[in-house]
Amino acid sequence: FDPTNPAVPVSYPIKTLEELEARAYFKSFHFPFNQATLRLPSVGLPSRPRILVCHDMAGGYKDDRFVQGGTNADAYAIWHWHLIDVFVYFSHSLVTLPPPCWTNAAHSHGVKVLGTFIVEWDEGKAVASELLSTNESVRMYADRLTELAVSLCFDGWLINMEVKLEHDQIPNLKEFISYLTRVMHSALPGSLVLWY
Repeated sequence: FDPTNPAVPVSYPIKTLEELEARAYFKSFHFPFNQATLRLPSVGLPSRPRILVCHDMAGGYKDDRFVQGGTNADAYAIWHWHLIDVFVYFSHSLVTLPPPCWTNAAHSHGVKVLGTFIVEWDEGKAVASELLSTNESVRMYADRLTELAVSLCFDGWLINMEVKLEHDQIPNLKEFISYLTRVMHSALPGSLVLWY
């Protein structure tokens, strides 16, 4: 799969920090097709117990990756949107970007949509080391994530760090979450950054 070549438009994840840093997604043939069209008003969550649904369908990007639709009528089937407050599109790739059909469906029902940033397994340790190496790297990657969420019209991030960190990385991890939250709220009022 070469995202720079014209093809049937699909959604796909970002798999490396290098792709994220280089803004490779914005240079993709598929980028303009992955921008959701329905925006959610910038409102907070209701002041009651809330429900978050995490989409974890066999690694994601199945029939729902085809942004212009497909033959599987159940690809976006959630029957009780009215019960959901937040929908997380999840896969085990570094940066999981919600396909626009999910974002449009959720937004049409007043539901916030989050992408996933996940660091896990052995390669995740190296990713975490690079991500958390400096205050500047932390801020740059947070800026890139914010830019993606705003450009693709989804509402924030689920941050999932499943690696053992060194003690000296903790301050930069705290800065990553804090800074990402601040820039997301500034760029997209009502956005969410959740830690898992």
